[in-house]
Amino acid sequence: MANSMLADYFESSPSKFWDSVRGGAEYTDYAFGLGQNGAALGRNLSLWRGDAVTAAKFGAISDSFGAAGGTLGAIRIVPQVEQLVTGKMFWKLEDGTWKVNDPISIAIGVLVLAGRVLSSVNWLHGRGTYDLGKYSKVLSDTSLRIWGVVTTLDTVQNIREGLADSMQLDANGNEVVDKDKFGYDVRRQKRFANIFCNCLDTIALPFDFGYFMSTPALGVLGSSVGTIAKSAFFAKEIWYYA
Repeated sequence: MANSMLADYFESSPSKFWDSVRGGAEYTDYAFGLGQNGAALGRNLSLWRGDAVTAAKFGAISDSFGAAGGTLGAIRIVPQVEQLVTGKMFWKLEDGTWKVNDPISIAIGVLVLAGRVLSSVNWLHGRGTYDLGKYSKVLSDTSLRIWGVVTTLDTVQNIREGLADSMQLDANGNEVVDKDKFGYDVRRQKRFANIFCNCLDTIALPFDFGYFMSTPALGVLGSSVGTIAKSAFFAKEIWYYA
């Protein structure tokens, strides 16, 4: 009975709605990140040239995108909790059969939820909602490590699946002769595009958390890397669906 009810939910409109929210929020988050990093780049270039007025204008724009991104990050906790509570984080339904999700996918789901909660708690501290004191630095460092692990696990998953596609193996490890029919070449290319974008995200991650941004020159470097990483994500998605 419970399995039947859960199966009905997996196929229901509310379930599909939260899946759409999760996907749409990812695009929006990258758009906010692109705006924030692009404006931060303008601010740091202005500071480097000694133009404080222009730097302040770019800084206000960057802060606005940062506030929007922080708010969205807090909202994104909800669909992640929905995955946890309903079991979608751990199980999937394929052709009426229940299957356990890949262990890496489960680990990513749990870590993403933890990362979103910690990042949002620290972001509210930064907005002056409350004062975490010395614990703010602890939360920031922990969040950075969590997102680093998430990116690493996603990269490992893409490498593994990309190699399987290269060897033309199906989900059961059996060789597939007609690779074009199943789009193995296209999937392999997309996997390696994901790996490339993950590498850029990993490089940009410390800068996103405000590390190594103590001088205008480092600020230009960090915001440039962030802008490139966010732009690469959209370029990848446009290529996916072109």
